[in-house]
Amino acid sequence: LHPPVRPVDQSMRMVVGDVFRTQGLGLCVAGKVDAGGVKVGDSLIFRPGDVETTVRSVERHGKRLRRAKAGDSVRIALNGDRDDLENVRVGHVLCCPRNPIPMVTSFLA
Repeated sequence: LHPPVRPVDQSMRMVVGDVFRTQGLGLCVAGKVDAGGVKVGDSLIFRPGDVETTVRSVERHGKRLRRAKAGDSVRIALNGDRDDLENVRVGHVLCCPRNPIPMVTSFLA
């Protein structure tokens, strides 16, 4: 068996699988990094809504990481406008603001 090729050289992209608050970290999101990587201090946005945020910490299995890359399931603690972050939901996409995922209003199936 060969391990899957992970798109670590692409822009950060992660679909939010869970949104929760912790006493010490505040607002956190959990999910699997689909592409690229993320580290503490990175500026990211949520789509839809273009909510801006900064990464406070990255954890995998309860251990803090310097960096997470494509394929890692992580919990990310966030900084940002509290009112804006309250609108983040499961299914939103966390991505790089320099290369955000495109938004569409319809598609042909």
